[in-house]
Amino acid sequence: MNGSKRSKATHYSEKPLVKWNATDFGRYLADEHERILGIPYVTRSIAAERKLIKLMAEEYGPQTVKTFIDRFLAEYRPTTQYPGTTFFFAYSYVRERLLPQILAEQKRKQAASLAEETVNGGMSADELEAWL
Repeated sequence: MNGSKRSKATHYSEKPLVKWNATDFGRYLADEHERILGIPYVTRSIAAERKLIKLMAEEYGPQTVKTFIDRFLAEYRPTTQYPGTTFFFAYSYVRERLLPQILAEQKRKQAASLAEETVNGGMSADELEAWL
C-alpha cells in the first residue's frame, strides 16, 4: 500500500447539490422513487442511466437535474403494467416537455433576482433595512 487513505463515500444528503455526481443523483432517484411510488427503483442499465444523468448535469447543471427528477416522479401516474418509472424513460419521453418548462422557470427566477439586486443596489433585504 502507498499509505494514502481513500475517504469514505459520503451520502448525497450530506453534500451540497453542486457537488453531486451521477451516482448521487441515481441514489436520490432511487430513494425518491421508493418514497413517492412505494416500490423499489428498478432499471435495466444503471450505467446507461448514469451516463444520461451525467450528460444532463454537465449541460444544464445539478439543480436542473434534481428538479427534473422531482417533477417527473411527481407527475408519473403508475399503472398495473408500469407501477414504476425510470430516468431512461423520463429522459426519452418526458424531457422534451419538462425540460423547457424547468429552464424557463429558472431563467425567470434569475431575472427576478437580478432585478431585485439592481433595484436594491446589490444589497440584501436585511442590509437595505439596516441601511434605512
